[in-house]
Amino acid sequence: MDRKVIGVGYEGLDLDGLVSQLRLRGVRTVVDVQLNPISRKRGLSKKALQARLSVDEMGSEHLPSLGNSRVNREGFAELRGPERMVIGDDGSAYFTSNHYDSFTQFRGPSQ
Repeated sequence: MDRKVIGVGYEGLDLDGLVSQLRLRGVRTVVDVQLNPISRKRGLSKKALQARLSVDEMGSEHLPSLGNSRVNREGFAELRGPERMVIGDDGSAYFTSNHYDSFTQFRGPSQ
């Protein structure tokens, strides 16, 4: 099975626009890494988004441990470039050089 991790933001999109982008990219599961999965945009908070994704046959998970912790945020935006590393709960690790547009897995799950 071909598995990919992509990053998708919803800035400038409403719920329908976001779901359209997800469908175009072939997304099967959305993983929200925000500490608190809330949004001021109608339909994009956790429960409403999960309900809509379910209608469109996409899964969703909230994994705040993959996001940027509160203690690490101050000054982070000014210093960061497009490179990121994401580490899963299973120990797998991915690198992106283009701000979440694509990922390369460099470590598999811990055994």
